Amino acid sequence: VQVTDGPFTNFTGLVDEVKADRGRVRVMISVFGRPTPVELEFTQLEKI
Repeated sequence: VQVTDGPFTNFTGLVDEVKADRGRVRVMISVFGRPTPVELEFTQLEKI
């Protein structure tokens, strides 16, 4: 997925966990070459 809003805009990552009841997704993005978990809202992501 690609992040479309917030401080991680234009970062790409892999969905790690979907929290449908909260409308959030945990995405693993690469920050300084290390995988980093970030929790975002569905509306902040775009499928690529």
